Amino acid sequence: MALAIASGLGATACGGGSSSQPPRRPPTAHDVATIAGAVSNIVYQCQSVQAGLTANVDSAAIRGDVDALVRVYRRVVPDAKVTIGQLHTTPRRELALAQANLAGGGCSAGAARRLTNALHR
Repeated sequence: MALAIASGLGATACGGGSSSQPPRRPPTAHDVATIAGAVSNIVYQCQSVQAGLTANVDSAAIRGDVDALVRVYRRVVPDAKVTIGQLHTTPRRELALAQANLAGGGCSAGAARRLTNALHR
């Protein structure tokens, strides 16, 4: 899977943090890989349940993926442009995709709420 971070993210793109949180930084290649892997697993698991291929998602794996997404999302600029394979996207869009999959078809309402809360911070 090819990963790239869009260039041209200047200091102004770092966004402000509150006094209790450090300023957000552009995503690293590791951050992009973490997002790609976690979202891919969430989409795969939720769509497998929705298609009737499996009865349930692996709750521990979903929890780990959501933990990883929230951890990265809190550190990076949410609207920084990143490339995952052929897809040009942002961390915010990828979290929204994961949240929609978790909420759809009763995949994992609790995990969907965690991502919704992260997106609104």
